[in-house]
Amino acid sequence: MVLLPAGAARAATPGINVAGVPTQASVQQVIATGAKYARFFLLWSDAEPSRGVLVPSYVTQYQLTLGQLAAAGVKVDLVINDAPSWANGSGDRAVPPSDPADMAGFMSLLAAQLKGKVAAYEIWNEPDNPDFWHAGVDAGRYTQLIQAVYPAVKTADPGATVLAGPFSGNDYDFLGQMYADGAKGSFDGVAVHTDTACLNTGPGTYYRDGTRIGRYSFLGYRELHNTMLANGDNSPIWITELGWSSTTTQCNRGASAGKKTAGVGEAGQATDLSQAYHCLTADPEVAVAEWFTLTDAGSADTELNRYGLIRSDGSFKPSYTAFRNEATKGDQLTGSCGDFSGPAITVNQPTANEMFSDHLMLSASASDSDGLHRISFLWDGHKISTFGGNFGESHTSTMTWYGSANIPNGPHTIQVQSTDLFGNMSEVDVQVVKVDPGKLPLARTWVQARIGGSGLVRTVTGRVKSTLPTPVRGRVRFTFQVLSGTKWVARHVQSVNASKPFHIVQHLARAGRWRVRIVFAGKPPFAASSAPVHAFMAR
Repeated sequence: MVLLPAGAARAATPGINVAGVPTQASVQQVIATGAKYARFFLLWSDAEPSRGVLVPSYVTQYQLTLGQLAAAGVKVDLVINDAPSWANGSGDRAVPPSDPADMAGFMSLLAAQLKGKVAAYEIWNEPDNPDFWHAGVDAGRYTQLIQAVYPAVKTADPGATVLAGPFSGNDYDFLGQMYADGAKGSFDGVAVHTDTACLNTGPGTYYRDGTRIGRYSFLGYRELHNTMLANGDNSPIWITELGWSSTTTQCNRGASAGKKTAGVGEAGQATDLSQAYHCLTADPEVAVAEWFTLTDAGSADTELNRYGLIRSDGSFKPSYTAFRNEATKGDQLTGSCGDFSGPAITVNQPTANEMFSDHLMLSASASDSDGLHRISFLWDGHKISTFGGNFGESHTSTMTWYGSANIPNGPHTIQVQSTDLFGNMSEVDVQVVKVDPGKLPLARTWVQARIGGSGLVRTVTGRVKSTLPTPVRGRVRFTFQVLSGTKWVARHVQSVNASKPFHIVQHLARAGRWRVRIVFAGKPPFAASSAPVHAFMAR
């Protein structure tokens, strides 16, 4: 991915995550960044510790600070999380409510109190992630929760957006299960998180899960959108957490623990931030993208502590300037985001409309700046062979297809496919025709041979070549003749298959004057030929 400076372009509206209850200080920090959205958590367990009674001081804190943000033109995204014990029957606040109606009742009260001050509500945080949903991840149960909450919020504050999720790592499978459970119509948009554990590749780098972009890739939101469209839903996507840690320490969590660095460094964080917002200019389905997070979580240099734009000592990282530029000036880059084109393919053999009778030579070259993964040959959609490996940026695969002798006469299509390391595939097709050998014009052949050895032990090495690209058919006959008086008498005869280079060894019967006659008998479509006669003395 090559991104260059350009004029401002429209990307998803930038926002910022802020830890803790909003305060006067954090409100001013948000405003200073130029962010258009601010994302805060509101804990249900703290706001309604007893059924039906909101804690006035807790709610008032949100009313005042969110009002200040609104006055400054900053919209608020509020995540509702953590159930009180009276609602879930547990001392663990990450356990969802036993009855979805209890959360619906709370949201009715809360949305009425904050009406006009909250642009969007996220119902729970990462309900597809067992770290935040301590009840066994269950798309059906979460669907029931949002089905109950949605009408309660819309009744109390019709202008507020209700978001499904956020889902961890663009979890399109979980969303698909929700649609199957009847969730469509119970949300106004879908929220996702792309700041996955120890992410240290840029936004344009991705992997595939089968044919789909992997959910843990930044660009996995495109597959989420495809899932939405497949279910007749064209509502917007909100990326409510995107981010790269600025640490350069080793990853210590998830499947990559001990295998790679956990972040990208401070300069890399700024670069990835700008590139991520640039990527979103190509995807208008993403309405809002909120960086995670405003301030580092602590002084210790760990992955989770280093997602902030502001260091723990209050100084700004390069990513702070990058974010402010995005928020105030718009996207300043141009170029593609991610390589979604397959390799370039050149078919060397067969040639277009080539006729053959038995064995067909196959050869193709492929190249891709991101690296090649495999080259495959097929005929009429049937697999012939696949060559795979660490090919680098270019590779040529060549083979003799002996199985072509068994396919029916008539026209056929040879398909050459190649995939790059991102799973993108290209294909080039070549038409060929299989015919009876007698219908092929005879191809010119010639025998290349060299006589070696000494004394009574002689060798003949060489091969039969032709004007056709396929191996020749027929046999090569070697006749060793000794001069007896005035006549040449055959004493030794050998023959080999002409399809491969030959190397024969002959022990001569006696000393004398000898010669070797080498004849290729030929077999359609290959004409017969011979090598010049070679004479020598053997002592």
